[in-house]
Order: sequence, then C-alpha cells, then structure tokens
Amino acid sequence: MLSKGFRFGMLLQIAIGPVCIFIFQNSVALGLIPALQGVLGVALTDGTEIVLAILGAAILLDKRPKFKKAIGIISGAVVIFFGVNSILSATETVNLLPRLSENMFIAAFCLAASNPLTIIFWSGIFTSRIAAGDMNKEDMWVFGTGCVLSTLFFLSVVALVGSCTTMVIPSQLIKILNIVSGTAILAFGVKSIIKTIKVWK
Repeated sequence: MLSKGFRFGMLLQIAIGPVCIFIFQNSVALGLIPALQGVLGVALTDGTEIVLAILGAAILLDKRPKFKKAIGIISGAVVIFFGVNSILSATETVNLLPRLSENMFIAAFCLAASNPLTIIFWSGIFTSRIAAGDMNKEDMWVFGTGCVLSTLFFLSVVALVGSCTTMVIPSQLIKILNIVSGTAILAFGVKSIIKTIKVWK
C-alpha cells in the first residue's frame, strides 16, 4: 500500500502547478538549501491535509455505514471534477511565480495551503477507496504516507535540477503534463464509482 500511495502521489506530481514552479524558480534564484526548506513546507501542508482527510473520511463512514454507496459515488464524482478541472486549466497560461518570502519554508507552506479545495480532493480519494472496499483504516494511513513521500521525492528532484540550471519550464510542456495527469485522475474517479456500485448493489 505504501508503494501504491507513492505511485499515486507521483501521478499527481506530473501536473506541474504553482507549487512546483515556485520551488523550481526559487531553487534557481536562491540555491538548493532554501529550496529544500520549501519542499519541507509543502510536505508538511500535504501531510496535514491528508491526515485531516483520513480522519474525516473514517468518521463519516463509521457513523453513516448505510450511506457508503452514495458517499462512494459522490466522492468519486469529486475526484472526476478535479480531473476535468486539471484538463481544462491546461488551456490557460501558467505564470511563473515570484518569490513570496525569503523564508522558503513559510512561503511554500502558505502557497501549498492557499488552495482550500485540496483537502476536499483528498477526502474524495480516501472516501471513495473505502466505499469501494479497496482500503481499511490502516491502509489509508500507509497510502497517505506514500503520497507525502512522493511529494518529498519529486520536489526535492525539482529543487536539485533547478539549483543546477537556469532552464525555464516551457508552458507547452506544462499544459501537456496537466492534461495527462487530469486524464489519469478522471479515470481514477470513474473506476472508483463503477467499483462502488458493484460492491454495494
């Protein structure tokens, strides 16, 4: 389950968003160490949101076991929404972010936490997996740990590459990667709904 969480987290990393660009650009401007401090800030945000999502999903399903099918379908729909949103957003121009602060840890933490929909996304992921019968409570914690590790790994590589180059990420490549990631997330949501319906006929 740890490897599954890591692979899923890496899939999410494919979609290059503002956090990834922020880490990259600041690693170019400030160097590796400050950028790695930013990576830790992002990982802390992700970990906190995942913990809250797991706790919320577990409590909800424990108190409302008769509604597991409906909850599973709704949470799957939420995941599909995020997949579609990722695909649609790929048509927009991605602006490189300026440095928010000289304290990279705080700046990256605030940037990663600035999207309130992230915790809804994670809640949808974990709730749909439980409703589909793919995870128990212990599995969720291991899966979530894998997701956080993927954030640490991927953004650390981004920081390392950025500190060694003056390269600018082509906007066209960002669009393609966002489409690929969005399509995969959409498929994940559809699969979750189908499996939930089969499990709770």
